[in-house]
Amino acid sequence: MKRTTIKKMFFVLLALTLIFAAVSCMPEKKDDEGKNDETDNNAIETLDPNEALSVADYVIVRSDLAKKTVKDAAAALRDGIKAKTGIEIKLVTDMKGAVDKEILVGPSKRGSADGIMLDQFKITRTGNTIAIMGGTDEQTAKGVEFFVENLISDKGLLLADGYSYVPASGFTVTSLKVGGKDVFSVGIAADIDNTAFAANLTALMSEKVGLPVEQVKKIDKANVIITDDASLGVKEDEWAVLVKDAKIYLVGSEFYGQKAAFDCLAKLIREAKGELSLADGVIKTDKIQSKEDFFKQTQLVIYPELPQQVRRNYDYKVSVTQGDKTASIPVYNHVMEYAEYSRGIGGDHYRRYAMFAFSGEETRVDIKVGKDFSYYTVMPSAKNFKTTYKDGVISVYLDKPDYFMIRLDEDDNSVLSVAADYPEYPGDIPTKGDPGVYWIEGWHEVESGLFEMKEPGAQLYVAPGAVLNARSVIEGEYSRITGRGVLIDPFQNINKRDIRDGGTEGAGWKMMTIRGNGTYFNGVTFMDSRCFNMAIAASNCEIYNYKAFSTMMTTDGLSIFSGNDNYAEHLMLYVADNTIVYSVKSGHVKDVLCGTTCATLYPQGVTDNVLFEELHVMRSDDGFVNNRYNPEEKDRAHNSTLINCDAIDCIHLPHFFAGRGMGSAEKSFTFKNISLPRLTALSDPHGFMNFTDKTFNYLLRVYNGSGYIYTDNYHITLSNVYVDGKLIDSESQVSSTPPELYLTIENDDTYEPIERIIHEAEYMAENTVFIGSRQVQFEHDVVKEGKEYLIPADALLKYLRTTENVTTKDIDGVAYVSTKDLAKCSAVDDVTTTGKGVIITPVVPLGNLLLPDEGEISYFSEAPSYTVDLVVKEEEDTKVYYMYDHGKYYTAAIARSIVNDVKMYGAGTYTLSFMMKAPAETDVSLDVYYDTMVVRTKLATETIETETRWAEVSISFDVTESMLDSEGFYFKIGMVKDTGNLDWFAVKDLVLEK
Repeated sequence: MKRTTIKKMFFVLLALTLIFAAVSCMPEKKDDEGKNDETDNNAIETLDPNEALSVADYVIVRSDLAKKTVKDAAAALRDGIKAKTGIEIKLVTDMKGAVDKEILVGPSKRGSADGIMLDQFKITRTGNTIAIMGGTDEQTAKGVEFFVENLISDKGLLLADGYSYVPASGFTVTSLKVGGKDVFSVGIAADIDNTAFAANLTALMSEKVGLPVEQVKKIDKANVIITDDASLGVKEDEWAVLVKDAKIYLVGSEFYGQKAAFDCLAKLIREAKGELSLADGVIKTDKIQSKEDFFKQTQLVIYPELPQQVRRNYDYKVSVTQGDKTASIPVYNHVMEYAEYSRGIGGDHYRRYAMFAFSGEETRVDIKVGKDFSYYTVMPSAKNFKTTYKDGVISVYLDKPDYFMIRLDEDDNSVLSVAADYPEYPGDIPTKGDPGVYWIEGWHEVESGLFEMKEPGAQLYVAPGAVLNARSVIEGEYSRITGRGVLIDPFQNINKRDIRDGGTEGAGWKMMTIRGNGTYFNGVTFMDSRCFNMAIAASNCEIYNYKAFSTMMTTDGLSIFSGNDNYAEHLMLYVADNTIVYSVKSGHVKDVLCGTTCATLYPQGVTDNVLFEELHVMRSDDGFVNNRYNPEEKDRAHNSTLINCDAIDCIHLPHFFAGRGMGSAEKSFTFKNISLPRLTALSDPHGFMNFTDKTFNYLLRVYNGSGYIYTDNYHITLSNVYVDGKLIDSESQVSSTPPELYLTIENDDTYEPIERIIHEAEYMAENTVFIGSRQVQFEHDVVKEGKEYLIPADALLKYLRTTENVTTKDIDGVAYVSTKDLAKCSAVDDVTTTGKGVIITPVVPLGNLLLPDEGEISYFSEAPSYTVDLVVKEEEDTKVYYMYDHGKYYTAAIARSIVNDVKMYGAGTYTLSFMMKAPAETDVSLDVYYDTMVVRTKLATETIETETRWAEVSISFDVTESMLDSEGFYFKIGMVKDTGNLDWFAVKDLVLEK
């Protein structure tokens, strides 16, 4: 008998891959390491055609339960045999009894596909039985196609007895043995609440193991089990992968142990080449390094710089020293200059922020101040950080990681926030490329602006130095959000995106909405939101090391809208709306350093058993606790407790507690161990206080008024509450003529009030540069050489709005211009040098002083931004600003700070002009403001009647020398409340001239 060897290459039809839907943001693509890349080297042993088996005696057999793919394949085999041999054989189902000679197509009562990979088929001949089996129905069909093409001649069938052919598999694992037994299908389950690892392991094995894999709910149906079962002999501080009773157990007493076991098995799967055999007993076990032990190590971690799209700030130069290691860290100020008045104290332009991580040995943070100042505060005073001062450098010493802020001379516009985190615990860092892992690096945009993570147990990791430029929705239970990167609101870029795509700020997407119960968050920072920052609508969530910085209204810091037993600890939130909003039955928030232009706590809905501990408030312009949100006008019961909280670092605080319009349900508030500053009225739009009354009479205020349902039945307990260092021990110090208020005062001697700590400095900055009265700072230091100053040229010329060539000198790769050569620049009228620095008087340019937008953040903003959308459109090569008013509740306006323009070009008369149109004729206001911390003044105001076609508008205003110290110059173009009811208005060609 002559045999012929035919070698044939063919591709793998099916490689089962788990696809994750995440809008246009996908997990990092996996590499091919560990992939079985062997080619098909099977020899196809066939008979000589003259010795072919007669096909006439054979019958094709398929399962009576076969699906269409196999039915069609069996018919195709019959037709193929007839086409090549001219003989049509019978096709029957396995309901018939066994026949002498049969060709089995697909699994049936007559034959099994056990052990065949999902991307393979297997063709065999044993005696008079020929079988074509596939790991899937599609592979069975592919096997039939191969059979017809290669194993039939016009003489008959070409398979020798003992023939076996299986093409190479693309899977890593093509044979799985557990405890010495072959495994033909894998069922994965978790007997712990968090099923994340079961889902992720199912995805991984489906990709790497060529057997049927599924996640099952019942433990007894599983042969891979994720567990914390102590009876398996794994200690609480250990993890293990072990085999028992032909089952694989991944054992850990907590998440980090289960992750280690998962990673161990995942590595075995990835590195397998063909067969993976796991014997009885412990495969691998190890200790879990606890967070406590990890953080005992001395480590200093300087994060990679954020992408250049993120704005820097050079008012402060910050460096960190631990032992003999010193490193500089950048200061960011990626927020809109919000021109709308902030509760009466002027514009809000800064959220300076620097970040690093360390553990172990004490670390010193050195902050070099670039301006004159007389004293400073390191906040919170409650933590009494060790600090020293010398020659313009404020040094703060940290014996453990913590958050702090510094403020100069009672000026909230001077605040710098510093986040000293613990280094990332290895257990919090997912494995890059794992199923369910969304790994963000660099500047990462999502086309729709919304990142969605829907799978249970999915993990979003924003790496240090990375930016996710998207709002996000976290749907799956036990999701994890970790990393030391940043989330930035894509809709801040009004020149690129239309905010209406995401809904309005008040009602649309949040920066992050968490809907999955059991979600874990640790470490990511939010910057420049135009909407609520973090909103939780789930239970049992854990939030750690969350930071948020924003200047726009409707940027609440932490909103817990629904769900129970959520826990948040160690937060730094400096926002521009209520810091913490809550309407839940139970929850616990602890250790928060926070500030806002609004209120610190803002209860909503019916709440019960909510605890706040260690809230350290450095700014709360609209009071500490405001219990007055009740749009549905229903009785709102309440129960909250505040313990060990302070607002001692607030420059002004109009009231501690205010309640109105909440009905007659019992409302219980307990305040224990509270330190407050002297209550003032500097930012009190509701008239609770006046400028002359400095008593404690309005510590608590429960009041009624027209437009709100009557409120009473407040039960308030004060225990060790101090105002301006004085203990509240009398009802006369608390409230004036309230509605029904049940007040209990229970003091003891267990609490020492917190005192604000102020450090003297009296520093006169050197090498300063002023353009007019505006001090400007540079990335690179100004250098003094003799009587001349050398100033970084490129940055300075950008400030002066000129591209003129000037003579420069290179210092360490940076071009500098001397004051002598600068005086020759046509954009400069005068250069004056002093012993401390330079004063440059610029030439007032002809034409527009308003700089065009650049980068991610516009100079224009909405005011006040509730149900208001500012949208930019290009029309006839001109940028047009549309102001849409969806709610018609507030006065919708477009606003812009002009403080830098006024400071640069000084006292005199300015004129603002622009073109305007609207869909109807009505009144619109045009106002120019000058704000200080005490007073808000209209420098000019006009009432404009809109037209349905473009019409020119202008207004002039005078600026005096005495005004130039203010940070609050801005203009507003807005609807007049309750008179216009415009859906929109539009402006273009805005020009400010002097």
